[in-house]
Amino acid sequence: MVTHNQLVYLVEIANQKSFTRAAEKLFLSQSTLSKSIKALETELGVEIIDRQSKAFALTEEGELTLAYAQRVLNYFAAETEALKQHFQGLGGSLSVGIPPTAGPAYFYSRLYAFRQEYPNVKLSIEETPSNTLIEKMDVGQIDMGIILEPFENENYIKKPVYRSQIIICVSRNHPLAEKEKVRLAELRDETFLMLTPDYMFRGIVDDYCRKAGFQPKTVFESSQWDMLYDMVAANFGITFLPRWLVEKWGRSEVRMLSVEEPQMPWILSLCYSQNRLLTEPMKKFLEICLRGQ
Repeated sequence: MVTHNQLVYLVEIANQKSFTRAAEKLFLSQSTLSKSIKALETELGVEIIDRQSKAFALTEEGELTLAYAQRVLNYFAAETEALKQHFQGLGGSLSVGIPPTAGPAYFYSRLYAFRQEYPNVKLSIEETPSNTLIEKMDVGQIDMGIILEPFENENYIKKPVYRSQIIICVSRNHPLAEKEKVRLAELRDETFLMLTPDYMFRGIVDDYCRKAGFQPKTVFESSQWDMLYDMVAANFGITFLPRWLVEKWGRSEVRMLSVEEPQMPWILSLCYSQNRLLTEPMKKFLEICLRGQ
């Protein structure tokens, strides 16, 4: 039978790439580790350590066994923590990544509700663009993240939790200001003020424009939504913004135009890796975000 200790030892040996260093870390003798790995190989009927290699290396079967060990140990740790939380009241930790505009739109109220309902959970919030969130979730730095649709990644599970629209903002002095709706193709000759390319929102807007048959004539880029809005008010150009944000600011110098062809939805989803076990804090936060959906 494969034991918990055998898996722990294998992971540490692989991390250290040395039986000697692993033995020091685990406060065991090197012979104890060697016997444990040999017993694991006998149980599985494969060689795990490549003993023909001059440097430390795992065999192909060893790599598969290592991946298995990591999954089992992660599951064991998460389930143990969940059991402790059940006995002691919900505790643990939760880290959530949120794009700068998603917080005010929806999630700060949900985070507040979560903290009120589960005060013993250590909650950490990181505000960063959606593209960076995925990278941080990939390496386990963040438990859950808010991403802007469309988002397709087979390694992630996503739940849509907020919907709005992308609209056009123009100055009240702009020729389009008297309109309520426009077709995107009508804007091919306009001067655009755009969010910087490191934001997922920018890539989505660029893609819509390409499908409408043009590349936006961008004369200014900024990572600050409010700067773009102020420049529109001063009639330096037009821009794309989420409807909720423009309604929040609501200045008389700026007009909102709906895009009717094509419609441009602004959808936020809560996502997390399907390769990790959902902790109780993650489950509870997901439940709060889905309320009213």
